[in-house]
Amino acid sequence: MLTPSSGSGYISEIKVSLNKQDERKLLNGYQKIDVNLNKGAGGEEVYIWYKRSYSSALITRIQLSFKEEMWKGLKEAYYTKVDKNLNQGAEGNTINLWFYKGRSEHDVPIEDISITTSPDEEEKMFELSWERLACNLNRRAGGNNIHLWVKRARPTYICDLAATEGFDKDAEMFNKGYIRVDEDTNRGTRGDYVFIWYRLTTSRDTAIRDMQVSITKEEYEGFRKAGYKLVDQDLNQETTGTPVYLWYRKDQPITNFSLMVKETDLEKYKNVIQLIKKNLNEGNDGCTEYLWYYRKEEPLRSRAITDIAVSFNEEEERDLLLQGFIAVPHSLYNDERGNQVYLWYKIGSEIKKLIEDGYIQEKENLTNVPGKELYMCYRLTTDKENGLRDLKLTKSQEEHDVYKSLNYQAVEVEGGEAGTVLWSSKDKGDEVIRSFVVAKNPEDQKLYEKNKHVLSMGSDAASVYLMKWHGDMSAD
Repeated sequence: MLTPSSGSGYISEIKVSLNKQDERKLLNGYQKIDVNLNKGAGGEEVYIWYKRSYSSALITRIQLSFKEEMWKGLKEAYYTKVDKNLNQGAEGNTINLWFYKGRSEHDVPIEDISITTSPDEEEKMFELSWERLACNLNRRAGGNNIHLWVKRARPTYICDLAATEGFDKDAEMFNKGYIRVDEDTNRGTRGDYVFIWYRLTTSRDTAIRDMQVSITKEEYEGFRKAGYKLVDQDLNQETTGTPVYLWYRKDQPITNFSLMVKETDLEKYKNVIQLIKKNLNEGNDGCTEYLWYYRKEEPLRSRAITDIAVSFNEEEERDLLLQGFIAVPHSLYNDERGNQVYLWYKIGSEIKKLIEDGYIQEKENLTNVPGKELYMCYRLTTDKENGLRDLKLTKSQEEHDVYKSLNYQAVEVEGGEAGTVLWSSKDKGDEVIRSFVVAKNPEDQKLYEKNKHVLSMGSDAASVYLMKWHGDMSAD
């Protein structure tokens, strides 16, 4: 089971206090985020409280509403409303917090929440993989720019983008697993309310890897020809401004994105986030708004279904969710007690995917790291000119640099010791590799050395010996 960084459970309930009486009621069982949400704006002292749990259904999505029209879709999608105004007593918008406890492939439990009141606090949050909710909790109240942040139980990436005009499609989008960016891209204009939406994934292979915004016909055509996918909704709809469109494609996965109003000090973020410096309100007199995204430079990994499970009650659903399982949306049936029964599956790095691609798995585990498995997988060819001629395993930066300088090809090793890299070459060495074996005891090692296998690499757990071609291939 996953263990939260806090060590005391995952977020299962959220409350808001408006006065000391509210606070006294929440002291038993809830934790307070000690940041006044009306900081700098006057009004009541408003605080967010949360409860952690291992035994309850867990919160996977949080939304903020600043107009009553935003409520309908949230209610129809069974979000829970925290029935307190986060701007209580101030002159700004009525801000309500809503949360949802989901189990779809796009729902990942929230293990922590936090609040920032200045750009100086936010830089580190991005680097630590926190997600920033777009809506300023002091919206139209003046005072500090206050933002709510969430941290999830596992790394997530953006896999789908969409945009809608108005509020009619809200329930449909929430039910499909989308999260709304709770800020109007037409803010400050007389145009329609337009919102951007996104879905999360734990699979890097399906993640969106680049985002762009077009504000001219030339840019529109340029992104289309470059293979970007269009989010077919004008972000400037029904204004006097230029048509503005969002585009994306799937290179290095995006982990976090949102919308930023110009009043924010953008210079604070220039070394942390990727700012798309195209005003979403281009050509009208509305607020200057920019999209930004954040991504970590990480290598791609193969993904496939690794496990299947069935849940018969809410407690089992919670445990499977924490272990990274995803529920098939519709229940299989209701048991005699009225509990819904769900089928679950887990996605992860998997040898089966390599086998489907024609690889052969060597049977011996290359590592003795507790709980880890590391296997050599390879493909065969009858083309001698295309065969590998050398394999090496390195564990230090000094060794990495040597084989990199010799133009060896690197493969990151998953499951073994940290920093381990496997290198291969098709042009170093006199002969191509005919086969290789993994030896885990001294008797096997002596046998392979006697039969003229060449020691290629070794670890504390095992050694790899190569047999190379000698003479004409046809002789064998």
